Amino acid sequence: MRVDMTPILSGRSDKISFSFEWEGADELFPALRFTSPVRVCGSVTDRSGYMLLTLSAEAEYTTECARCLEVLHRKLSFGLEKNVVLKSDAEDDDDVVVVDSAILLDEPVGELLFLELPSRDLCREDCRGLCPKCGKNLNAGDCGCSHREIDPRLEVLKKFLDTEE
Repeated sequence: MRVDMTPILSGRSDKISFSFEWEGADELFPALRFTSPVRVCGSVTDRSGYMLLTLSAEAEYTTECARCLEVLHRKLSFGLEKNVVLKSDAEDDDDVVVVDSAILLDEPVGELLFLELPSRDLCREDCRGLCPKCGKNLNAGDCGCSHREIDPRLEVLKKFLDTEE
């Protein structure tokens, strides 16, 4: 998304508001299924030469629980405040730079979404996951599989005990 900064740069206005739907989430996060575009709204405010970008965004996506693979529907809200600087004044990589009298918001929104998304989604904190033998969802109850396993390095000892009896 491109926001024209001409009203602030020319001194005609001290605030520019914007609202848009960002479509870039599907490309950045192919493992997630976004149910709608990321909704972004915010403003750029000029305070005597010091410009501040403030935005908030909402994203809705569908994913799977990292342990039991159940389908999860999540809603994520996040916000951002960054300095807006002219290209000649850019000192910090964290600043949003005005290029050709405009700022581009795709990168800051994508970066913030990346930082806000959890590294893994769980249906609940105490999710028991799937049985490693039969694949049953253990949140629905025990599967009946024997979870007692003998260390393969000690398998020879079992054969020795079987011959003694």
